[in-house]
Amino acid sequence: RPPRPALTAPSGLRRLSAAAPLSPGAHEIALRLQAAPVESVTALTEGLGTVEAVGSAVTAFKDGDVVFATGLAGAAVESPTTEDGDVDTTGVLRATAQASSSVKMPADMPAPVGAFFAKACSAYRLLAASAPGDVVVHIGGESAIGQMVAKLCERRGISLVSLASHDVPEFEETAHLLDKLGAFVAAPAPYVLRPEFRAIMRDLGPASLVIADQSRVDALSVNKLLDIAAAPVSAGRPVVRAAHKTDILDAKMLLAVRAQSKPGASFVTYGVRDGDVPVLGATEFSLDAYLKTADAAEVATMISDVTEAILQQEIYVFVETYDEQKLDFARMRLEGGVYFHPYRLPLFLAAEGATPFVAVHPDDRVTEFQPDAEGAAKAE
Repeated sequence: RPPRPALTAPSGLRRLSAAAPLSPGAHEIALRLQAAPVESVTALTEGLGTVEAVGSAVTAFKDGDVVFATGLAGAAVESPTTEDGDVDTTGVLRATAQASSSVKMPADMPAPVGAFFAKACSAYRLLAASAPGDVVVHIGGESAIGQMVAKLCERRGISLVSLASHDVPEFEETAHLLDKLGAFVAAPAPYVLRPEFRAIMRDLGPASLVIADQSRVDALSVNKLLDIAAAPVSAGRPVVRAAHKTDILDAKMLLAVRAQSKPGASFVTYGVRDGDVPVLGATEFSLDAYLKTADAAEVATMISDVTEAILQQEIYVFVETYDEQKLDFARMRLEGGVYFHPYRLPLFLAAEGATPFVAVHPDDRVTEFQPDAEGAAKAE
């Protein structure tokens, strides 16, 4: 299985402190972070922030602008400390980013959702060719992209079968959430091996698009199993014996979903790790790769549509928030040291100026979420 990342910060990260704004390079901007997904045990790599300084060659941004930026440099996933090593209660998170990797946001952009702006754009692009009445299957529906795909499908009249990863604990709560977000069917991924799944797909019709989060898949092993699926049993037996049971299950699920798809259906994966190839011969989607080749007008339309959808609360995600003093808990969560709800995405949310944000809870109540002592989101 893919190894967990080590709890070691890479060299070059700046310590977090309440010091003056960072000095950006000529083509950079310096940010005071408002919110950022915690997706690594070492560094925050994208998020929403306020511009504190701009480089000499930057003209598109000014001090005080709210921006979403990728490729952040300087924000380590650790609580700020004083010179004595104690938690610095006045510490803030600052980072720099290339101006070319930043997008200006409205001043009233809700930070907890705006921090996932790139994920929202990914969901938007993944569904770009889907139309009302289409059937879409998504494997990995508990992810940020998966939650936003569910909301967009509901908004567009697309029938979504959202399948949570098979190792998700307490699946019923996750399924309830996906259902409330807009999935037509929400189930654990192994459900595709059951007769009930085939019956549902007969009623819905075959899928025209299959989306899979490949970040939790051992692609090398799974692709080996898929390659021998059509081979004689005797030829494939040694490969199956050597494979991990999880990889065997992943291969079976992919084949089952393909069997319930239209001939020529699109199969797209995201979250493909460096060095891996997409499973089942799928097309790999990467927002970065798309932005390098996309028409400028098309990108502008995407940014406008996604921004408006977030402002209108038409798409959102569920998170667990951690302020500057609680970032260590977020790191522990990623390492499996503390329990977490699989669909609540770990998010750094600055304590200063933070306000509760509204979302629809799985029990149908509209609630405001604030971090508790352990950093977990709770209803006020």
